[in-house]
Amino acid sequence: MTALPVHVGAIVLAAGEGRRMGGPKLFAKLGDEVFVRTILRRLVDAAIAPVVVVVAAPYLEQARELFPTARWEVNPEPTRGMLSSLHVGIRALGALDGYLVVPVDHPTVRSDSYRALVQAFAATPHAVIRPVFDGEGGHPLLIPHALAAQLGVEDVVDGLAARVRTSGLPVRSVWLDDPGVVTNLNAPEDVAPPLR
Repeated sequence: MTALPVHVGAIVLAAGEGRRMGGPKLFAKLGDEVFVRTILRRLVDAAIAPVVVVVAAPYLEQARELFPTARWEVNPEPTRGMLSSLHVGIRALGALDGYLVVPVDHPTVRSDSYRALVQAFAATPHAVIRPVFDGEGGHPLLIPHALAAQLGVEDVVDGLAARVRTSGLPVRSVWLDDPGVVTNLNAPEDVAPPLR
């Protein structure tokens, strides 16, 4: 695969309590595989690096035991919302051209979708890149350094989407044949077949 003229890292947002899931989504499983393991494996397959996973302090040691080779960062105040975790991840990765913002509850995004988003960003490196499946916008977003530098720590209504709207940056939609970009696994019934 030809090297792209942009450097994009990934921030996996996994500091939430997962109330609807019954526990942290950091440790939730789809089949036999933990969400985070699936995400990390697919990011590696897509040749995206560096990658950091942002977690809450109470789960750091357990996460390290499960995934000793992953890079972990702690959000000291995850109750402040997703933007606070994103801020931790951006600070940890430093200045890159772009950042894939990967919510832990979207573990079924395919490796080729990650690659397609980065390729689209390489063509328009000052735009926010948004995946679309069947007319619906999804995740992960790929945000340029210009937006990352504007993000505050405090969460706002609609979070990152609101910051994108007010940034003045163009948004490029990338149509993908991947339902994973709109598959949000939030509750136990999302990851298990219904009882008959």
